[in-house]
Amino acid sequence: MAPKIAFVYYSQSGRTRKALEAFARAWQDGWEVRWLPIRTSQEYPFPWKFFDFLDVFPACLLKQPPAASLEEPSLLQEADLVVLGFQPWHLAPSLPVQGFLKGRDGGLLRGKRVFTVATCRKMWFCAHQTVLGELRRLGANPIGHAALCDNAAIARSFLGTFRWLLTGEKKPQLESLEGISSHARKVRESLESGRLGNLDLYRLGCRSAAIEKMAQRYYHWLAESLAAFEKGTFARRIALWGLFVNIAALAFLLSLVSPIVKAAEE
Repeated sequence: MAPKIAFVYYSQSGRTRKALEAFARAWQDGWEVRWLPIRTSQEYPFPWKFFDFLDVFPACLLKQPPAASLEEPSLLQEADLVVLGFQPWHLAPSLPVQGFLKGRDGGLLRGKRVFTVATCRKMWFCAHQTVLGELRRLGANPIGHAALCDNAAIARSFLGTFRWLLTGEKKPQLESLEGISSHARKVRESLESGRLGNLDLYRLGCRSAAIEKMAQRYYHWLAESLAAFEKGTFARRIALWGLFVNIAALAFLLSLVSPIVKAAEE
């Protein structure tokens, strides 16, 4: 009987599914490939509406996801390898992925080997660390990860991504999908040979990781402040505008600092 690989994912715009399809090319022969999209009790239409995009900010950072599940959880139980695809929302895993990891179906990951794939603008480290912590809490066995980022400068990426999120136009391009396809072959060879070494595709320098952690702490403070305002009220709308100004200012600051940090790490 052929071994089974299960792709568990939430793909709001389709980009994460596309990245996983590139990863799946290495597993077409000799493995049974299964696709398990995450379903939630709350819909997140794409493109976003401006205030809806900002309104999920507190829930993302404070880990308050809606209920989420798989349509056919039995397929996950039978998997020999699980690939978990996710997107960071506001430096945290997307709410549907958080809901899955905290829900009943997430418990099926116990004892499973899990490889994670993140598709993002630029910053994925904090979201990945959160996912990693949840996987370990569930008793899963994380074996590696890959992060596919937009292939544009930070400032340009911020403006282009924000336009795309709200209009669906001019989708930012991910880094070459061929890289993740070739890395998937390495993962398969390691699994089949029984030699599981370091299977991370991308690593982040210590300084870059520290900057992202600082940004997340600031985001967390903003989330706690915003959570004090009741949804749908005029005061919350004003607070959301303030949040947007803070996010834009932080993105501008990072666009200045990140190239310097990257050059220092190289």
